[in-house]
Amino acid sequence: VVPWFLHQNGFERVTDSDSQGWSPLHYACLGGDPKLIQSLLANRADPNRRTRKDQVQVEMAPFASALTIATALKHHTAVGILLAARARVDVDLITPPICFAAMVNNPEGIRLLCQASASLDSANIFGISVLELAATYGAPEAMEEIFVQARTRAHNPNLSHALHLGMGMRGGNSEIISRLTSRRADVNYRYTVRSFSLVGVFISYKTLQQRFGKVTSTGRLCDGAHGSTPLMAAVKSGEFEGAAALIAAKARLDLTNYRGQTAADFAKENPVPAFILQALQGDPAECERISSLALADSFFEI
Repeated sequence: VVPWFLHQNGFERVTDSDSQGWSPLHYACLGGDPKLIQSLLANRADPNRRTRKDQVQVEMAPFASALTIATALKHHTAVGILLAARARVDVDLITPPICFAAMVNNPEGIRLLCQASASLDSANIFGISVLELAATYGAPEAMEEIFVQARTRAHNPNLSHALHLGMGMRGGNSEIISRLTSRRADVNYRYTVRSFSLVGVFISYKTLQQRFGKVTSTGRLCDGAHGSTPLMAAVKSGEFEGAAALIAAKARLDLTNYRGQTAADFAKENPVPAFILQALQGDPAECERISSLALADSFFEI
């Protein structure tokens, strides 16, 4: 099986790599064939070797290990084989495997990696933690597995920060909000931009672009981020189910960011549905109804 795979992919040896720094083992992990992966490892493929460049076709960042690739694609048997071959859980420079597991809503991957001593305190290159990534990508099953694993280890994540990040990205839904607020995440949390962090530098850069005329959705989200609440983030990012759920959870409407802007001010700058406008004007009934229906329709399985 190994000679055929090498020939089909333009390699001569198991230790070769292409111009992207991808080895035969990396490509094998895309398919997740356990027999092939075991054979490559038996022929001395390095389970901790990293790629050099990204692969846009599979949305894989550069400097990724075989373990990260298998985890991201939910090839659980392959993950087990790599871990048995002493693949490191912390070798990746950009996004560790457990962070990818959170991003792709992979609870089984989180479970396997934690059994191999991966840390729930791991973060990507921007300092965004495992739980925060689960919230950001709207991954409820992964989030629940993180909470399960946290019962047996020292882990004290910032739930309120995770809530805010989720509202600004893909996590603006009733289920994510319910899971965080049931554990006492603060719906009125005020986001602090740390100026000299990578995220802070990125926010400052996008804010400057926005002010000098290069208008983008990311720039709109970053502009005025300091001191903003999850509700403001949800309104700006268009996560209206999340905004409704926050309003139903009694998020305050009078809070302002560092510029003195309220959620209602951001609603004037962005097209928002009628039920959000009604709530911002003091009538939350429709938001409460929508949030209740959305939560009733949510379903997940561990």
